[in-house]
Amino acid sequence: MAATPHLSTLILATPASVALANQNELKTLTKHRSSPTGSFKKCKTVTELKQLHSQITKNGLNHHPLSLTNLISSCTEMRTFESLEYAQKALELFIEDNGIMGTHYMFSSLIRGYSACGLGYKAIAVFRQLMCMGAVPDNFTFPFVLSACTKSAALSEGFQVHGAIVKMGFERDMFVENSLIHFYGECGEIDCMRRVFDKMSERNVVSWTSLIGGYAKRGCYKEAVSLFFEMVEVGIRPNSVTMVGVISACAKLQDLQLGRAGVYLYCLSMFRLDDVSCGKWCHDVVTLRMQLQVFNKMVKRDVSAWTAAIGAMAMDGNGTRAIELFDEMLQRGIKPDGVVFVALLTALSHAGLLSEALSLINSMPMEPNDVIWGSLLAACRVHKNLDIAACAAERISELDPERTGIHVLLSNIYASAGRWDDVAKLEDIGYVPDLTNVLLDVNEKEKVVPAQSTQ
Repeated sequence: MAATPHLSTLILATPASVALANQNELKTLTKHRSSPTGSFKKCKTVTELKQLHSQITKNGLNHHPLSLTNLISSCTEMRTFESLEYAQKALELFIEDNGIMGTHYMFSSLIRGYSACGLGYKAIAVFRQLMCMGAVPDNFTFPFVLSACTKSAALSEGFQVHGAIVKMGFERDMFVENSLIHFYGECGEIDCMRRVFDKMSERNVVSWTSLIGGYAKRGCYKEAVSLFFEMVEVGIRPNSVTMVGVISACAKLQDLQLGRAGVYLYCLSMFRLDDVSCGKWCHDVVTLRMQLQVFNKMVKRDVSAWTAAIGAMAMDGNGTRAIELFDEMLQRGIKPDGVVFVALLTALSHAGLLSEALSLINSMPMEPNDVIWGSLLAACRVHKNLDIAACAAERISELDPERTGIHVLLSNIYASAGRWDDVAKLEDIGYVPDLTNVLLDVNEKEKVVPAQSTQ
């Protein structure tokens, strides 16, 4: 693996006086030139992209800034080492031939592309090249290179990028400050992270969320939870990312009940739960009763929220309430998906409401597969419902004739209920029950008969 390039003090000593090309310069450059033919966005492979670029070059349009912008965008979207290397070479040729620096977008796209591909060291190298040219990055370039430093665990390079940020006057840009907080938090530099946060003149939900995440990552769960409530007190409304972070911290607190109560009370009394994802935040922390109260407090509920509530009823074995929730969901115009049906089927099966489960399967808008019928058959074995078990086994056989084990399971269900005539019918077509585990509730005389008939 290639070593991460060192930015060195050259970055901080370079006069940052050369600006990247602005739109006016590009308009002057492209004046009296035709627009490039073709579209890089339509290229699906690097080979196709190179062919189009070659055609544009032959037509004398390779110096057109729009061509280069589209080329770099397409290469970035492909997210491969080959495509990004090609884009970088094209940019270098453009700078050499035209005597201008290109645009912020071109450099930032390359840095972002390398970072997204896990090639952080390449992204840092592009930034180093930019700085050595004496160019002035913008407030989008710094967050992209800090992201690369984060993914590469390049702490030393990140320190130097921070120095460049201060030198060039971007230390008061909230977008850049938030990126610094995230970088230091992910690298475990809690003190540096906190210093950046404390110096901010204005903070938003991203600032607080990054700070909370940084403390949680270092195992400072109590501090993370405390910061969450401090954020709420100063009037910053958390988003779903914030809640995921703080609930993860709550789940790892030694005083779990404190975390449960805090998040629970906040959700009920302060947040109003008008985000459809809110109801799913408390799943790993709060109790079943708390989950349902949070669900009832929600203003907006999407199909996932209803699925979670029905699933909670399944875990509690409350099939009747699961049906009520399902009916209410339909009345509110929410269209159920396959996951909802599985959750409801699970609730009905656990509660022993097999007739209702069968009716549900028959009413599903999508064709139930062998997995659905298999779940019903397994529930029939637990609750010893022979008629529905036979129906489920027949449907499974129709859907997947090669699953011979289904008939063995059905034979075991018949044997456990003493239905030897039905066992014999299955034996006639080659399915023999496993009598070692199923004959637990029949008398000794009944055990002898099938045992002899299987020999």
